Amino acid sequence: RAHRRSGADGKPRAGKAGRRARSALRGRLHNPGDLGYVRRHVRRPGAVAAAVREAKGRNEGEEEREEERCKVTGRSRILLINPPIYDFAAYDFWLKPYGLLGVAGQLRGQAEMTLFDFMDRLHPLVPGRQRLRSDRWGRGAYPAIDVAKPHVFADVPRRYHRFGLPRSAFRDLLTASRRGRVFDFALVQTGMTYWYTGVSEVIEDLRELSPTTRIVLGGVYATLCPDHAERLGADLIVRGTDLAPLWRMLEVTPDAAQPPLWDAYERLPAGVVKLTDG
Repeated sequence: RAHRRSGADGKPRAGKAGRRARSALRGRLHNPGDLGYVRRHVRRPGAVAAAVREAKGRNEGEEEREEERCKVTGRSRILLINPPIYDFAAYDFWLKPYGLLGVAGQLRGQAEMTLFDFMDRLHPLVPGRQRLRSDRWGRGAYPAIDVAKPHVFADVPRRYHRFGLPRSAFRDLLTASRRGRVFDFALVQTGMTYWYTGVSEVIEDLRELSPTTRIVLGGVYATLCPDHAERLGADLIVRGTDLAPLWRMLEVTPDAAQPPLWDAYERLPAGVVKLTDG
């Protein structure tokens, strides 16, 4: 139990459980969106209120310093997004947004980048009741919720799901960014063509909460179905591997010698290596 004791100065002191709770939260609260996790899942707010206040102050201070660095250097703020998946089934066989990370790697040192990977099963914002284990090779199931099937699948006798981090976590991130300098660009990875619903969700939230952010789509869906992708409301559709339009929009000179931006992940037990094209 978290309880309080009086110290020599007469002021209340946190008990051992309270101190443990504060210590755990300090390790968890890496960004403003994590505060929402605490409010939703911590059952004894009295034991952790001080940790929440401390973490919130630290996060706000880090945001202000980051904003100042961007202003001084003139570098763009770029949000890297791997959207959620809407499908009947999905399983993590080391699925990572390799193309997006490769592009971001070429921008290393030229922009301030933040990664929001909806499909990161190890992210601290994965709801506690859905925290899923990985096998010895790093594979595992994604957190999922049941959603209504699209009309075209009405006759398919299977449940339809949304896989990935909660939508509210992404919206919290966008809301927090509005307190300072918003993201200048959002680079969105696309995968299977029939996963476009997750891409549409991301664009909808960006347009509502960060309307000045310019949105770029790239990847399989953007390449195979560019006309359909344009109707989702992005500012630029990158087709195939020709990144020249992207570099012109960002006004940067890419460094192709840089590796993918794997360091954007806080925890990464497995990576991806591309061996061949075709």
